[in-house]
Amino acid sequence: MRNFILAALLVISASAASAGTISASAVDTPGLSGYQTVTFSYEEGTGESFRGFDATFEGVINQINPFTLGTVFTDNNAVIPAAGGLVAQDSQFLFASSQILSIGAQEGPGILKAAVSNLAPLNLPNPVAFAQVVTNAPLTTTVRVALDNGTGLDEIYTGTVDFFVNGGTDPMIPEPSTAILAGLALVGFAARRNG
Repeated sequence: MRNFILAALLVISASAASAGTISASAVDTPGLSGYQTVTFSYEEGTGESFRGFDATFEGVINQINPFTLGTVFTDNNAVIPAAGGLVAQDSQFLFASSQILSIGAQEGPGILKAAVSNLAPLNLPNPVAFAQVVTNAPLTTTVRVALDNGTGLDEIYTGTVDFFVNGGTDPMIPEPSTAILAGLALVGFAARRNG
């Protein structure tokens, strides 16, 4: 019985360690009728450290590429007004590429995505805004964000822009390591009970 309690505590602590949340706030986009500029933020839970993320936003997403320059990150924001646009009209991740490490950064018609790391040394505020998505279709524009929160139990959030704007905090999909820990605990319990 003692092993069963230990196994149960292990599973509960593994799944409860991640208490951070993603939230989104929307404002009408200036100069784009029917569009909203949606800012996504992450708030660390107890014992967490926002170290990185892998995020994909797909659907109707407005992009501004002044003079064909990419705007996946904030590097070219100073050029957007010179090209006749507003930063609030562009979907982007809210970091300069020189501050972070990133792979797979991509923007285009209907997509904004990147895997970003090295956020911990930036001493970011809590909560921290990490992405801005400009859309006129929040019901169908999808969001998938996997977060490295520094606990070893990453958090994965999925839904639509509308879901997060309306207060949804998506029950996280447990990382495979949580299931592995639960399985090992049950195997240990069964082995102890039978042996």
